[in-house]
Amino acid sequence: MTTMHESTALPHIRRLLHELPEFEPEPRLWLDITATHRSRQRRRRQVLVGSGLALVASLVALVVLPPRGLSPASELDLWQARSQALEHQWQTLASLRGDARLRAQLRLIDGELQSAYDRGAGADELAPLWKQRSDALLDLINRGSDATALTRL
Repeated sequence: MTTMHESTALPHIRRLLHELPEFEPEPRLWLDITATHRSRQRRRRQVLVGSGLALVASLVALVVLPPRGLSPASELDLWQARSQALEHQWQTLASLRGDARLRAQLRLIDGELQSAYDRGAGADELAPLWKQRSDALLDLINRGSDATALTRL
């Protein structure tokens, strides 16, 4: 529903719009737009790469640096997280099967962990088992990545 004032203003606005001159942008304007667009893309990539590097650095610090001076519960959480990160790394290395002895050791530690959880063990008993598991996974990863692959000539 339009009011009387709006209905008389509309033709006036249309007439004014039609009287405006056509705008022809300078060819250089497109170069500026393209340069700005590329600059934004470059910044986005830099942010993504920086975020990825920060994530990798955090995971490396979690894997490499052992926790010190923490409560047993906090230490348990850190060793569990480290073990998860190492297991994920080990799983992503598709060609890596690892030493059978080390895999057996990992299964033994997993059995000890399960037994400890079944009997309701505390963080002070679980944290060292998670540390052992992390160390075993790190050995699997290190030994597997040192293995040489045969190349058919």
